[in-house]
Amino acid sequence: MADIRKYFINKFGGTEEQLNTFMDQIKRVESNNQDIPQKGGGPGRGFYQFEKTAKNKKGEYVQAGAMTARNRLKNLYVEMGEKHPEWLDKQEGMRDPSIGFDVLGLSPEQQDSLFLADFYYKKIRGLNKEQKKNLIKNALESGNAREAWVHGHWAGPEEDVEEKLAQFDRNVKIGGSIANNKLVEASKDKKQISFSDAFKKARSSLGAGKEFEFEGKMYSTNTREDKIIDDMKQKEKGFIG
Repeated sequence: MADIRKYFINKFGGTEEQLNTFMDQIKRVESNNQDIPQKGGGPGRGFYQFEKTAKNKKGEYVQAGAMTARNRLKNLYVEMGEKHPEWLDKQEGMRDPSIGFDVLGLSPEQQDSLFLADFYYKKIRGLNKEQKKNLIKNALESGNAREAWVHGHWAGPEEDVEEKLAQFDRNVKIGGSIANNKLVEASKDKKQISFSDAFKKARSSLGAGKEFEFEGKMYSTNTREDKIIDDMKQKEKGFIG
């Protein structure tokens, strides 16, 4: 079976860990990372609260978000040259918009696949393809999915955006990866960076004669050669022995 996660990363960048953080944050703000129906009896279902049913302004049933995500996942398998899994075809009556496609009870992996396929194909209001790619890439690399969530997954009316961003900030702690309803600091899963790598990064970004922090202590970006040259200059000026 094709790896939806890797295909998404190949398209938008990031790492497996960054993608997990991205999805975990969105699950947290949508459902507190639980496979539940929408509170208050609304049509949202599952970790990502995909709507099972929807109505237009006339009160008529139309295709809802869950069925759209299901169709997009089938299309993604076609794009990847893979046969789609059988579970996408097994729900009775799903093509009737008054019944719809129900994500509740699907495995976390299946719901993740639906979410990624939906985001992969979704047109984001006001953005072209390159801008959408940058939005997702920035969310992955920064570890902050708030803008991508509000414009790409929630995607409600513009006048409610600020309120929804505030909702995201209340529910999601940036700097950690949320899994199994517990906050797991991302740093625990990362390989500890060596002093050598930290020095090289600081030297490259800051240049000589600067300072950088490593494990709570400050260090110079100067190399041994820099110190020798500096000592020679000082000696020429009469400041050394």
